[in-house]
Amino acid sequence: MTVTERTIRRNFLDLAIEARAANLEQEKLILNHSPEPDSLVEVLTLLAPPKELVPLCSRLVNEFSYSNAHEGQQEKKLAGNAEALAVDLRKLGSNVRAALTAKGIATRLREALRTIDAGGDPAELFRAFHVVSLALREIPAAQLLSASVAYELGGKKFALLNRLHAQRSEA
Repeated sequence: MTVTERTIRRNFLDLAIEARAANLEQEKLILNHSPEPDSLVEVLTLLAPPKELVPLCSRLVNEFSYSNAHEGQQEKKLAGNAEALAVDLRKLGSNVRAALTAKGIATRLREALRTIDAGGDPAELFRAFHVVSLALREIPAAQLLSASVAYELGGKKFALLNRLHAQRSEA
């Protein structure tokens, strides 16, 4: 799957928003301040459970309410993280699709890795290390070091990329 703003929105943000909407509906099922008895608390009040069950009913409603509130907070965090990721991807610009496919990653890095491997002119090496450094920072490691990228780059260049990634991780 190519990671784009659209896939982030469709596969994460939209689902998190739907989950949050369901969570808010659950909140109403616990307690809904409306004229008719249409929530758990209102129905329990009408049923008037025996006194020995009141503490249990109260505890269960409180735990359910707490759990629902916690779930809602997590859904909001997920939606916020997905939105932030979508915005970051949008900021990367039109190169996102090409940059985040295995072929795009290989195309972006091939010449720089060739230059680093060959050595030579300091200015060219500086530019090559800069290109690789940007890729190491912008592309998730799991994707950058994937088997697909290894296939596209070839063994020697991929081994160099792995070494550079390991050096960056140690720093």
